[in-house]
Formats: sequence, C-alpha cells, structure tokens
Amino acid sequence: MNQLCVLPRALLGLFWLAAMPAAAEQQIELDDFQVHYAALPGSVLSEQSARMYQISRSVGSGFINITVLEKQADEQLVSRRSFVRGTVKTEQGEARPLPFQQVTEGGVTSSIANFWYSPGKELTFAIEFIGDPNQPPLEFAFKQTLYAD
Repeated sequence: MNQLCVLPRALLGLFWLAAMPAAAEQQIELDDFQVHYAALPGSVLSEQSARMYQISRSVGSGFINITVLEKQADEQLVSRRSFVRGTVKTEQGEARPLPFQQVTEGGVTSSIANFWYSPGKELTFAIEFIGDPNQPPLEFAFKQTLYAD
C-alpha cells in the first residue's frame, strides 16, 4: 500500500466514527461546495499515520481535516483541490494559524493541520477556502470541545 494513502482513509473512518456521536454530520454547504470537516484529538490516529504526517499524539494535540467537494451539474460530488487556511481560537481569545498541508488519496484531496488545545475547553475554528480561483474565498466557522483520552 502506498504510504500516502494511510492518513486520508484513517481520517475518513475517524471522521464518521467521531462525528456521529457529537453531531449527526459535520459538513456545510457553501455555494456549489460541500465541505466536510472534523477536529479530533491526535491520540485517535495510529502511530504510523501520526508519524507519517508529523501529527503529535500527545495529550492536548489535535488535528483538523477539511475536505472540499464540488457539486456538478448532475448533482454528483467531486473532490476539489482547494487552498485552505484558518485559525483556531481559545476561550481566552488567543488565535493561532492552522498550518494546513494537503494530502490526496484515490482522487480525494484533504487539508490537514495539527494544533494544540486545553482538554475540555471550547475552541473556535475559522476556516477559509478557495474552491474556484475566479471567485472570492468562502468562509465558515465552528466551535468544538476536545477531550483527552
């Protein structure tokens, strides 16, 4: 198996497993795009996946995964390679940039970033992405509280 394939499959599986109890599904529709997102503790990743993408599994280390899908004329969704940037803000108002990197597997591109958090404290994520280079960036935000295992 190609090593590049490990994390996106792990993220997709973890997205559904972790997102279902917290919220029916973590996605948002903006214009012609459907954006799937998940913020999780780094400890849910296997050692191999964490090492491959330099994501810490330490207590207080989390990661975020953003996948942008574009709606086609026939209503099918197609993965869209997008420029993604964002910040994570603590309850105290400290905002830190999210250092996104892109990973692609089987035609699906995701943007992932590692961040630090205080377990049990609410975080606010502000995400901006460019799905169409001829259009202005699209934005969304969400709040989430992560707990250490």
